[in-house]
Amino acid sequence: MTDGRPIRSDLEPLLPIRPHGNRHPLFCIHHAGGFSWPYSRLIAHVPSDHPIYGLQARNLTEPKLLPQTIEDVVADYLSLIREVQPVGPYNLLGWSFGGLVAHAIATQLQSAGEEVQLLALLDSYPNDRAESFAPFDEQHKAEVLFAGVADPIQNMVDALRHDGHLVSMLKEHHYEAIIDGYKNSVRLMRTFLPQRFDGDILLFVATQGDPKPSPEIWRPYVGGHIKVHRIDCSHETMMDPVPAATIGRILGTELNGRRLTKKLDVKRRLR
Repeated sequence: MTDGRPIRSDLEPLLPIRPHGNRHPLFCIHHAGGFSWPYSRLIAHVPSDHPIYGLQARNLTEPKLLPQTIEDVVADYLSLIREVQPVGPYNLLGWSFGGLVAHAIATQLQSAGEEVQLLALLDSYPNDRAESFAPFDEQHKAEVLFAGVADPIQNMVDALRHDGHLVSMLKEHHYEAIIDGYKNSVRLMRTFLPQRFDGDILLFVATQGDPKPSPEIWRPYVGGHIKVHRIDCSHETMMDPVPAATIGRILGTELNGRRLTKKLDVKRRLR
């Protein structure tokens, strides 16, 4: 799927949202629902020389194939990422559940000696230090922290299809797979302990809806700065057109800025 034209099924694990460009790609990891189609709203805002790929849950095409741990997800997605980009630097973006996966991919890459240039998280928080959260029942807490599909999926699908970002027709078993994957993702997050990422992260915080943990909840797992951008939207609408435009522009600025910084560093070393 790119520019409104399908390249392959919109349900495949590796989704080529915009596969063209001569810079390092932006890899976008799905929320708990398992699909990455909403990231297509970044096409108009992320610089066109950066390809954009989505990573999607395998159970969308193989309904019984549910991962047992986030580490299983990381190993699977990292192999797909390396099919596109064998070596770094890497640019990673994750929404909700996907933010935990993106962070885990980043730490795995660093442990292999690779560079992670950009790690951006959309309203994503680790679960083990959520004591600061206002008390409510576990199901509601999970929805606020991690949902991404708490609202009817059909509304999102219809909007994306109307805008030309989705061409596949979903059948009942696809929706069942999304719900099964969502429940499994929430289960995985409850027991996942992140490793430490040696670098900065961008954290986009949705300001509407229920209260969120402090961004400092990430502090034990981030060696650099936690750069917070507050977005006027709810958790599940972060990739609606208006917030996606804001997020996309910020990502574009970061990508361009880090590229210029790297060029300056190279010039200084050559002097």
